[in-house]
Amino acid sequence: MQLAPIGLSTYSRLGHLKQTVEALQKNELAGKSELHVFSDAPKIGDEEKVQAVRDYIKTIDGFKKVHIYERKENNRVANNRGGMRMLLDKYERMIFLEEDVITSPFFLRFMNDALRVYKDDNRVLAITGYGPLIGYPDGYSWDVVMGKRMYCWAFAIWKNRFDLIDMDIKKSDYWKIRLNPYLMHQYMKAGQSVMPQLKHISVGTVEALDIRVDYTLFKHHMFVLYPRYSMLQNIGLDGSGEHWTVSTDKFDVSLAKKSLTVVPGIPVNNDVLHSMAVVHAFSINQKIAWILADLGLYGFALKLRNWYRQL
Repeated sequence: MQLAPIGLSTYSRLGHLKQTVEALQKNELAGKSELHVFSDAPKIGDEEKVQAVRDYIKTIDGFKKVHIYERKENNRVANNRGGMRMLLDKYERMIFLEEDVITSPFFLRFMNDALRVYKDDNRVLAITGYGPLIGYPDGYSWDVVMGKRMYCWAFAIWKNRFDLIDMDIKKSDYWKIRLNPYLMHQYMKAGQSVMPQLKHISVGTVEALDIRVDYTLFKHHMFVLYPRYSMLQNIGLDGSGEHWTVSTDKFDVSLAKKSLTVVPGIPVNNDVLHSMAVVHAFSINQKIAWILADLGLYGFALKLRNWYRQL
């Protein structure tokens, strides 16, 4: 089996990165896989942290080969998306991780198996390594699951599916759904939080690939393939990241302790979809943020909050 290349994006969190790499090194397919590390350039004040990261990545071993790419200008999106595009243009498929993900020793096996088995299943846009902690209906015996929500913390995808992702979501795309009760109901079957997220990305207050994937899933009636037992734990939801500025344990899971069987043609289970949507039910803060965004006051509210915190 020809293994997919592994992409790893990193910035300045050396402690998180070390845990990510050490977990990957324990994967049974690590020694047969090529690792591509994409290091973003520092913002002003982060030079020492980034240099420490760059010194460390030059010492990484345990893989068939390690490739290092160091950006000269800081740009998180270009570092991530540029790395993804480079790998996909060359290899047609990839596995990609952020710097704050601890993986199961069976992660690489699962992702490679899923890429192979679901390559020609046009229902599937991508594969995530994250399996949310939900209940499964009696009789659900498969190790893989179809879902309507993307987790880009560590995922796999093919070039022809990546090309489908809408990278130009407009305000009109948001309002087309927002003003149509039927469309909004259908869209929010993936979880209530998808609507405010779509609002933020349509006006440029947030840039996140998973939100773009969620919208693409809806537009093309597609799904994400999940492991029933999570192949990863995100350790970056501790307030140290760019998007998660407060700590949360909402997405904590136990890692898979065995290899999972990836069988083709898994049916969509509506009970499972509902359970996944509940994970993303509205919080009161999200409701308020959504209303403020629709009123055009979200940016002002953020400035006011930051001003108050500095008092």
